Amino acid sequence: MKLLMSIGVAMVLSVGASWALTGPDANSGAANRSHQATVSNPSQLIPNYDIAHLGPIVTEMGINWQQRTTQNGRQFIAAKVKGLDVVLLPSACLGNGNENCVGLQLLAYFSGQRLSPGLVWRYNNDNVFSYVGLESDDDFFVRRYEIADHGVPRGNVEASIQNFRASVNNVIASFSAPGAGVNADPGIAETPTAMVERRLEEAQLLSGNRTMVPSSHANQEFIDASLLDLLTDPAMPTNVIIEAPESLEAVP
Repeated sequence: MKLLMSIGVAMVLSVGASWALTGPDANSGAANRSHQATVSNPSQLIPNYDIAHLGPIVTEMGINWQQRTTQNGRQFIAAKVKGLDVVLLPSACLGNGNENCVGLQLLAYFSGQRLSPGLVWRYNNDNVFSYVGLESDDDFFVRRYEIADHGVPRGNVEASIQNFRASVNNVIASFSAPGAGVNADPGIAETPTAMVERRLEEAQLLSGNRTMVPSSHANQEFIDASLLDLLTDPAMPTNVIIEAPESLEAVP
């Protein structure tokens, strides 16, 4: 069973003296610009991120996708976006199981690359459109979280997917640069279990205290069950960083 390592743990670990990283999403380019919508009725609101509403938008974007279900019954979309396996995971579901999901996690999972926790912390500190989390010593994921508490335009869903793909390009470029941390020895001890447990306790506190945080998304800010469920499930698609990340732009 894989163990999720919260980036909150990485924040307290020692950081190397040099950084081979870009500025805030600098190389992603498109992540800092509004996208021209290509889907029909881009201003039309969808009420939530249920697959019944997401699927037609993803299809209209010309993206191949499949609906999958984890062993614990969580439904998600596995899509191939410009050669990258991307997961659209409906979250913060207010209905039974997979219904009325007002949150959406966009995920790209990478296996076989060892990243320095210090470099990951620096990347997350410098970039606003994407979040890198360490799932184990040799696995990590990139995440973006969206909300639709009062509906979201169809065109915004398309823009979020495009911006997420651009942000992942930036992650790949940053951690593929010489000395940036791919396959580098992080030089740290094992994850302090107590710290991970403390983050879980914080998540439970915030998600249960509606007076302090009156939001169905509070638990998503930390380690939530839906993300852990997917990361530890065989249905999760896996990517591998390639030698020339810029070549991904040409992949349809």
